[in-house]
Amino acid sequence: MADAVAGAGLPPITAGYLQRAFTAEQWHAADVAVSALRDSFSATRFADEVTYGTVLVPDPNRLDTRGPRDPAVRRDQLGSVTADVVDPRLPAGRLGVPPGAAWTLVATVTGAYGPAFGSYTEVTGADTDRFTIDGIDVRELMIR
Repeated sequence: MADAVAGAGLPPITAGYLQRAFTAEQWHAADVAVSALRDSFSATRFADEVTYGTVLVPDPNRLDTRGPRDPAVRRDQLGSVTADVVDPRLPAGRLGVPPGAAWTLVATVTGAYGPAFGSYTEVTGADTDRFTIDGIDVRELMIR
């Protein structure tokens, strides 16, 4: 991963970088958002198998992570060299962050399955209140 970050011209994620790049208020807002996601999704199927937390998303103009990465990149994340599962028949998908900032701090929910809310039709047809957290309809952010 470090080689991929360096090759993209991104600053390495160090304690010093994190202190310079993000304010205490940003970290607090991220913690509040993570707690809100956990509270909102706690009753969903697979909720106990997902991880709630923050992730740093790289500038997509420098390192676009929507496609498959070299299997060696996943070694540090998964403990072994593992190929990404990306269906080449699907389009790249929507960008999750705008280009510009080297790294963007994002509250996230990840897991092998993710929380299960039902079918696509059930999710897109649900009442807006079901998926609104802190004034944001999080369905717009459910991207791969």
